[in-house]
Amino acid sequence: MKLRKRKSEELDDILLSPMQKLCWDNYTNPKSKTFSNASASARNAGFSSTYARTVMTREWFKQRQLKMGLLGKAERVLNKVMSIECTTDKEGQERADILRVQVDAAKHVTKTLGKDEGWSERQELTGAGGEPVVFLPAELIQKYNLGEEKE
Repeated sequence: MKLRKRKSEELDDILLSPMQKLCWDNYTNPKSKTFSNASASARNAGFSSTYARTVMTREWFKQRQLKMGLLGKAERVLNKVMSIECTTDKEGQERADILRVQVDAAKHVTKTLGKDEGWSERQELTGAGGEPVVFLPAELIQKYNLGEEKE
């Protein structure tokens, strides 16, 4: 019996073959000759005519469309949040709850959309006690007995 994944898990598992990626890129790129034409994009990517006629019913294509739709909705919500006028409370102070949400949204935008503009977040990866993490192939570890403590 095969267990069905939740939709969110399916969206995370969208790994495309090179032909699927080319098809999707053709379909979503406004500069492509086959932009917004799924069948033509599939044929251009090398799929058979039969497959191309049904490409929009394929699970990988539907999942990509769903993900694209969710991203559009998220962007609209983000725009609304960023556009909220910060009102004041009864004491004349700016409402911290609105500011907090806007700052969180601004952090998200700068980390994602602004990453190519130098707004990336640096993340340090260290081992136990702050020691550097060293990744070695298993063959080297075995060859030089690096996994065993020496007396």
